[in-house]
Amino acid sequence: MQIALENFDLSGVHTALTLLGAALAIYVMALTGYEHEDEHDPVWLQWARRLVLVAMAWSCLWSLSFSESRNWQPWPPDLMMLMAMIGYLGVRASAIHARIWREGHRRPSRKT
Repeated sequence: MQIALENFDLSGVHTALTLLGAALAIYVMALTGYEHEDEHDPVWLQWARRLVLVAMAWSCLWSLSFSESRNWQPWPPDLMMLMAMIGYLGVRASAIHARIWREGHRRPSRKT
């Protein structure tokens, strides 16, 4: 049985997923920095991680802006990609919170 998705308006789902994805990307970036999850990584890697998370958030918002300005009906593979990104970011945030629950909040190490 095949479902014809042409009959469904998926723009509301797309809007919700893009806003959630953008917020979650910024949240993971802030949580990683606040909890000093990356303090042992080289500086270039810390900045690369921040850049990628900002690019994720920006791409979500750009996708939303594009779809609204062109009255674009999102394709199901695009929605699946957004859900996969949100799933990854959710797992990352959950892993940080699980570490906080086990070990407590991290204090920044003093480099001498």
